[in-house]
Order: sequence, then C-alpha cells, then structure tokens
Amino acid sequence: MFILKNNTGATALFIVLTISIVSFLVAKNVSILGLGELDMSYTSSKEKEVFYLAESCLEEVLHRLQFDNSYLADGEILNLTDGSCVVNISSNNSFRLINIKAEKGNYYKTLNVNVEILSNRIVLRGFSE
Repeated sequence: MFILKNNTGATALFIVLTISIVSFLVAKNVSILGLGELDMSYTSSKEKEVFYLAESCLEEVLHRLQFDNSYLADGEILNLTDGSCVVNISSNNSFRLINIKAEKGNYYKTLNVNVEILSNRIVLRGFSE
C-alpha cells in the first residue's frame, strides 16, 4: 500500500507537467499563427495602397490625355503625396498604350491600359495588372 501512495503523487505530477507542456505548445502555435495572419494583413494593406497609387496615376494620365490628345510620355515620373509612378505612353493612330509602374516603399504595381481617343472621348479598350 505504501508504494501505491508514492506512485499516485508521481502520476499526478506527470499529468500536470504533460498538461502544462501541451498548453504551452498550443499557446505558442496560436501566437505564431496570429503573427502570420498579422503579416499577411499588413502585406495586403500595402499592396492595396500601391494599387490605389497606380490608379491615381492612371487618372492623372487620362485627365492629361483628355485635355491634350497628343500627350505622350516616355519615362515621365509623376510624384504624388503617397508615392511615385513612372509613365510610358505609346501611340498607334487613335490608340494609346499606357504603362504605369507605381512604387510606394518596397511595394510595386504595374498597370497596362489600352485606350482609344475618339473626338472628345476616351474609351477604355483593355486593362491588365
């Protein structure tokens, strides 16, 4: 009987240690997953910001084309408050191929847009990222 009492304490200690270790490992893995989600969220946010910057540059280029149908750009840099874009526009009669490379920090986005200029209208013919 005396031996059984000593083993009971050791068994209880072993169970407490096992539960503690398992709880620690679960908490550690949950925190690692949370950090990964946080990093993905941050990256997604920055990618959206640079996409919106590229769209802003495209808007500016379209306004310039609207006021001057002969407007062309070869490596022109547009500096906006949130970042900068490099704009290239090539012409083929009434069609324009607009290439915009936006940069904000370490994030980049490229837009390729095909437009056609008809009288006083600009018609979007193609858009790709």
